[in-house]
Amino acid sequence: MLHGRDKVRRAEPAGAPCVEALEPRLLLSTTYVVDSLDDVVAADGYVTLREALQAANTDAAVFDAPAGGGAATSQFDPSLPYNPSLPGGKIMLDAGLGELVISSDVEIIGPGQGLLTIDAGRNSRLFSIGSSLTVSMSGMTLTRGNGNDGGYGGAIYIGPRSVVAISDSTFDDNSTSGTASGGAIAVDREGVGVGGAQLTVTDCTFVGNVTNRGGGAIHTNGDLFVSGSLFTHNQGESGGAIKINDAPNSVVILDSTFTNNTSTGA
Repeated sequence: MLHGRDKVRRAEPAGAPCVEALEPRLLLSTTYVVDSLDDVVAADGYVTLREALQAANTDAAVFDAPAGGGAATSQFDPSLPYNPSLPGGKIMLDAGLGELVISSDVEIIGPGQGLLTIDAGRNSRLFSIGSSLTVSMSGMTLTRGNGNDGGYGGAIYIGPRSVVAISDSTFDDNSTSGTASGGAIAVDREGVGVGGAQLTVTDCTFVGNVTNRGGGAIHTNGDLFVSGSLFTHNQGESGGAIKINDAPNSVVILDSTFTNNTSTGA
């Protein structure tokens, strides 16, 4: 949550989890309550995750998602059927719309990794995060993202100089193809040893993510902090679980388990 600044909130149910876009230079923030699991951009009386992110990115209204006021929060209505074993417990990304783009500071707060799944159906990456942003994400499962045609990061691409924190989330069965690295997450840089992003991973699970290049789960060109996380059955040419590029970066791994990850390189 935000501290030391005012908030402009839409009416929301008590205890709803949330997705926030954060802008430290501005005093106001906007909270979006995501009350649809559809992946559409339409005037239908509901706010989808894609609409909330587009409104946060542009500070302009996107149908039922109001114009942002600087920082923005998108949160999920707890009345949605989150149980992934039930119909509607999943956001299935529209193949024609592609990945979800984040180009402003944002916080996305899901209800829990066992309660909400976002599935790309192997048609695209799930999230693309731009450069020089502050982003946090929690409480969801990201699955079947695919960095097609050399797209780095099967589930999430993080642009140079961004600071990203991910917690209480599962990355399952994501992949990249061709020369792309980072089966689940790829952390980019501006140049060799310059402008790398920073990634913090807390209480997450990475399982069954695959790349033909480096980092079955994570490939980083920047600082990496991992705690309380599980890496299992991930596969990469170098770094079955994690590939650290451009050393020396700051890398800290605490209280985490690595099991049955495979490096296929000679």
